[in-house]
Amino acid sequence: MRVKYKDIAQKLGLSPSTVSLVVNNKPGVNEETRQRVLKYLKQTGATAKPQASKGKYIRFLKYSKYGKVVDDHGFISAVTDGIVNGAHEQNYDVLITTLNMENKESIMEMVRNDPRRGILLLGTELTNDDLSMLNDIKVPVVIVDSYMEFAEYDCVTMNNVDIAFRAVKYLYEKGYTEIGHFRSGFKVNNFLGRREGYEKALQKLGLDYNPEYTFVLDSTLEGSYADMKKALESHPKLPRAVFSDNDTIAVGAMKALKEAGYRIPDDIAIIGVDDIPFCTMIEPTLSTMAIYKEEIGSIAAKRLIEKIQTGDKSILKVLVNAEIIEREST
Repeated sequence: MRVKYKDIAQKLGLSPSTVSLVVNNKPGVNEETRQRVLKYLKQTGATAKPQASKGKYIRFLKYSKYGKVVDDHGFISAVTDGIVNGAHEQNYDVLITTLNMENKESIMEMVRNDPRRGILLLGTELTNDDLSMLNDIKVPVVIVDSYMEFAEYDCVTMNNVDIAFRAVKYLYEKGYTEIGHFRSGFKVNNFLGRREGYEKALQKLGLDYNPEYTFVLDSTLEGSYADMKKALESHPKLPRAVFSDNDTIAVGAMKALKEAGYRIPDDIAIIGVDDIPFCTMIEPTLSTMAIYKEEIGSIAAKRLIEKIQTGDKSILKVLVNAEIIEREST
């Protein structure tokens, strides 16, 4: 009995992409989930097959220029699930191709020769200069997870300026007037937008900008912990509350703060962005701006397929907002 990935996914409460990874013995799935899928196939005698697409494929280029943001704690995998699910709803399949600085030339040569019907490009670590890689691509392209200003490409990403603004406004409404910033030292469009939103919020709310309340930290758990620990050695004056560019930075910084004897939120309140699983695993739990990750992927896939099917040449830049999730850290 041959069963589609989508049908197995629905039965087990998983995504079709997860089932595909298991069936094709690919990494990226935890062992418990892998065994659930294999057990189901064994018990039912089913043989998994992809959802029928009649040769309708789009390609998802997972671009990792530096690896510090793309190698995340679930964010990009959730966006990828959204892409796969959105494409399957339109009876398209997705070819996922990893692109990095080592294989860039060979992969892009392959893509130019076989772009499929359209390309989704992960823009998390993308700069405008990198867009030259899309030269000579003759199919529609949609960029996911980055707002490429002035670029003639459709983009679907989070509304970074608004998200940061609303996070700071939330802290202000909680009674905090000294609000700092755990700022990523990694300059990508998402973080630059959050910096803009943070500064606009201070201005709009009539709060003073104090450069001493900005801490530039690495974007990894280990890196943000080490950077915050070093910053605390000089016993700086800390703000009463902080907006962190993302949850990963916040979690690393919180570990350093707690080791130095600071109480969260009594001494310093913290809100992050993303709503990664660590938010509910740490003590205290982390307040955050929850990003609709799967929706971003799904919207991008459906927009690309719309361009493929209709020949629409217009350029849309879609910004998806976030939800405030209040937990113990604020």
